[in-house]
Amino acid sequence: MAMIALAGALSVGCGDDDGTSGGMDGGGQADAGCTPMTPPMLPTEDPPTDVTCTAPDGGTPGMGPCCYVDSQSDAQDAPELRLRYLEISAPEGSQLTGPVLLGVLNGALEKGTFAWLIRVEGADGDGEVTVRTGFGVKADDGTYAFPTGDGSDPLGVDDVERYGPAEIPGTITGERVVTERHTGSVVVPVLNEAETDVQLELELRNIQVIEGELNSERSCVGWQQGRGRFQTGAILDGFIEVASAREGMVVSGPVMTTVCAAIAGLLTQADYCEVNPQSAWMTQPDSLCDASGCTANASCEEDVCDRGGDSTTGLPACNAWRLVAQFAAQGIEITN
Repeated sequence: MAMIALAGALSVGCGDDDGTSGGMDGGGQADAGCTPMTPPMLPTEDPPTDVTCTAPDGGTPGMGPCCYVDSQSDAQDAPELRLRYLEISAPEGSQLTGPVLLGVLNGALEKGTFAWLIRVEGADGDGEVTVRTGFGVKADDGTYAFPTGDGSDPLGVDDVERYGPAEIPGTITGERVVTERHTGSVVVPVLNEAETDVQLELELRNIQVIEGELNSERSCVGWQQGRGRFQTGAILDGFIEVASAREGMVVSGPVMTTVCAAIAGLLTQADYCEVNPQSAWMTQPDSLCDASGCTANASCEEDVCDRGGDSTTGLPACNAWRLVAQFAAQGIEITN
């Protein structure tokens, strides 16, 4: 079935030519240096039929256009997949969209040390579904499980309270899945190759699948274009709060910094968010989160919150970044 293009426009942040955040001037006018970001689009063509799948670990190669590990042909009412490839387009201009951190994320997705799982429950016909999604613990046999809280993992990633999955209401029409916004947060850690330490931790609030299209008997989202390269088949967004980003760490090879520094400024300066005022951050927050949820400024505007946090607009200070991403996923087995 052909992929369905994104319906409607996404309102996301944008940047100046020098990589800093655009915005309004003191008179409330849109920054002339800000170019509205083009909303991400899904492909309209059918997935290929001649993909050559390999097994990076020397095991059994996957199958289908996304090189799925486990066929979902007998699980049409609750297909199970894990993210296999990720493209992040916002916060625009941040290191989170750059080659270093995307390389860390996609390398971990390939190895399974970054295990973000999805189960679409109640998908036996068009209508309401529940999308269960979040971090997964990988077993030696190649299967995955959502955290159980049994204390069996020495890293503590089986902690249900912190790493447990979200259950998000949604709908399925044919092979197209969309969801409402999750009311809480989802925390997905990225482990090192030895699975002895957490390299990076993404804490996302109010995530939503804007559009997703299943293919290959619901065993794939998107498809593989080459070794390590995928065509994405779903779009999601959410929010990263500044407060949690200040606490989160990025530890990969020579890089040791905070998530806040990685988004707002420099990978090489761990205290970037502490020594620089928000108004000087290269990628300023563009959203406001409170107890009721998160809302983003309109593209190239400040209609919700003040990105610089200095009240020049008379609005409350922005305290979060909107994240927009596309992903490909492949069928696997989730054992719980």
